[in-house]
Amino acid sequence: MKYQYFLLIWIAICVLLTELAARKIFQVSVFSVVWWWLKYGDNRVLGAFLVVLFGLLFTVFMAARTTDTYTALTGKSETYIFTGDKLQQGFYGYRAGDATQQEVFIPSFLDATVYPATSFQSLYYPKTIWRDAQGNTVKADMLGLGSQIIWALFTCLAGAVFVAGVLLVFKSYGIGHSLLTATNGLADVWQLSQVKTGGKFLWTMLAVVGMLMLFIGLLKTRNTTPVPDDAPVAALPQQVQAGNVLLGKILASEVYAAELGADRSFTDKRTNKRYTVQFDSRSGFEVPVYIQWDARLIREGNLQNKANALKQELEVKKEYYDLAFARCDAAQGTQADVAFLVTEDLQILPYLEEKKALIAPILQSAW
Repeated sequence: MKYQYFLLIWIAICVLLTELAARKIFQVSVFSVVWWWLKYGDNRVLGAFLVVLFGLLFTVFMAARTTDTYTALTGKSETYIFTGDKLQQGFYGYRAGDATQQEVFIPSFLDATVYPATSFQSLYYPKTIWRDAQGNTVKADMLGLGSQIIWALFTCLAGAVFVAGVLLVFKSYGIGHSLLTATNGLADVWQLSQVKTGGKFLWTMLAVVGMLMLFIGLLKTRNTTPVPDDAPVAALPQQVQAGNVLLGKILASEVYAAELGADRSFTDKRTNKRYTVQFDSRSGFEVPVYIQWDARLIREGNLQNKANALKQELEVKKEYYDLAFARCDAAQGTQADVAFLVTEDLQILPYLEEKKALIAPILQSAW
């Protein structure tokens, strides 16, 4: 079962529980309570913020925890030897222990905040995933005990704020219908809810906490701790050395908005282009590997209002990168080879023989 199904289920559960609470406390539907509150109530902006935002966060977190548990209970652990990423779409690898080293692509595996590997040094590390009965995959790191406890705490926090928002709405409705006074606080609304529901208001929240603890316990019984990934399982071929030129094929590319550090000017916006480059047996690899070349798209506007030294640096990069982008784009369409220089940190840079005088300044650049 996919995450989206669990998300819909938890949204339905939250709506049903608030409906039952409203009928017990006020003898009307929660939709009537909300409609009256939107027309006549107070604290509408704050209440809407707490209910909508944190209600959505709570259901998202609960759906994720449910999905993780379902995957662990119905699936199995698989360890792959990492051979590179394809942009941010997933990663390539082969099953650990597979003598044939048959290539497998795991789609949609990377988190959005994780940058695809740009260095040969990232290759051949084990990556553990869990695959459920329907073929959906989850990072084993997300199923670890520590990760689940942290996310359970976030879920409880989101749920508590969501409940506070619901009580704020109930308070406004109660004051408007003479069940509460303006001097009553949220604690009084809580007490009223407890009395009207026969204590079930508290027990419902404790049940959610108990469910999260059950999820953690079930994951613990499935031994979801990932295989240690602190060392590669194979060595890089001798050809992969700083200063060597390797031939690769452009597999895919994308343009994206680069994230800037907090010390960067808001006006110093950057757009980068990323290529997935495949290297094969010609570079000494027994199975194909995939490294990203990532560089900034420098436009004429980026050269304006810059100090001379910085402007010259950008002009050098622009001259080199523009030609490199054009060559990579053309090669992607024709599957032609592109020469790449291996840098000191085992990253790659398109090697342009006619512009090789510009390579040294680019490699010495601080950013």
